[in-house]
Amino acid sequence: MRRILNRLFANRDGASAVVFALAAPIMVGFMGLGAEAGYWYFSYQNLQSAADLGAYTAAMELRSGASTSAASSQATVEATRNGFVSNQGTAILNTPPTSGALAGQTDAAEMILTRSLPRLMTGIVIPGNVEMSARGVAQYSAGSTACILALHPTASDALLANGNTNVSLIGCELMSNSLSPNSVGIYGNSSISTECVSSAGGVSAGSGLTMTQCTNPVEYAPRAKDPYTDLTMPAMPTQCQSSGSGGGTRTISPGRYCGGLSMQQDYNMQPGTYFMDGDFTINANANVNGAGVTIIMTNGGSMTFNGNATIDLSAPTSGAMSGVLFFGDRTDTGVDHTINGNAASSLEGALYFPEADVIVNGTGNSANGCTQVIASTVTFNGDASLSANCAASGTRDLSTPGSLALVE
Repeated sequence: MRRILNRLFANRDGASAVVFALAAPIMVGFMGLGAEAGYWYFSYQNLQSAADLGAYTAAMELRSGASTSAASSQATVEATRNGFVSNQGTAILNTPPTSGALAGQTDAAEMILTRSLPRLMTGIVIPGNVEMSARGVAQYSAGSTACILALHPTASDALLANGNTNVSLIGCELMSNSLSPNSVGIYGNSSISTECVSSAGGVSAGSGLTMTQCTNPVEYAPRAKDPYTDLTMPAMPTQCQSSGSGGGTRTISPGRYCGGLSMQQDYNMQPGTYFMDGDFTINANANVNGAGVTIIMTNGGSMTFNGNATIDLSAPTSGAMSGVLFFGDRTDTGVDHTINGNAASSLEGALYFPEADVIVNGTGNSANGCTQVIASTVTFNGDASLSANCAASGTRDLSTPGSLALVE
């Protein structure tokens, strides 16, 4: 018997199987821990992305004038769309942020997301869920006043200065909504002085660009809002209006000018809405005056102001067409409107041609006035001086979108 027992205890056959059987649960546990840790990391990255996008969305909403509650609601929607699971955590928007470098800053939004993940294999040895928290902070700046806006979404040189142009914009900025890398082009010996240049695309400018409120042009910014996008063209009368006859100063009344109108002498325009059913031309040496007028270009008619004409026109300050001096029919695409003013000319109000192109070869000195040029494209070929002192003009606010960025 002793010999049999000694042989049994000395036998090592199958020992590795026993060791493997004992070690296998530990090895599988470590493998499971690795896989679970990878899942935690992936979940945290998703949560952080959702927090960043939520903060960015909130800042964008606040910049456009939304309330804190509306911004919070939209931020949560965007975070949920990008991986946040609302029934597994919380979403809190703080504006201003309550922590970090921008704590207390009213132009910033902080989004904090939490998520509680149930444990898998680690739950065997560690009780409770895995708690995660992610934080994103975005900051925005309010838009600045603009007086020139090119609306074309993709055109190259949608806002263009050529040749020996000398443009002075007082108290306002240039803005282009085109996504082109050359959305704004300032070439040759052109000289432009403005507070800043903003573009939804790129800006190509040389030493002729002088900016007083920003160091560099703002490129690839959000597009500016068209303030007159909801403005509809009034119904055009069926009867044709007379442009008068004889020499001396002519006084004309609002209405429809069939075939357009060519002015070659002195004109007084009575307050009201004028429909140019064709080309509208103010010829050299003409003197044209009118307060409280809106001129609507329709049926493919183009507007041309020739050199040496003296023009003093202002828009109405109330009513449906408040602030609008010129309105281009939205069905008239690709039409060119050309302005050749002299030093005595004044255009007060909005020149609104959403589907047409405006070519400015010269304007009067509007240093204390209010002039907005909003068109599909805007080209400067001559000297111009514009300002946006529009408090009493009846125009709508024309602003650049300002900046927006994730900062924490």
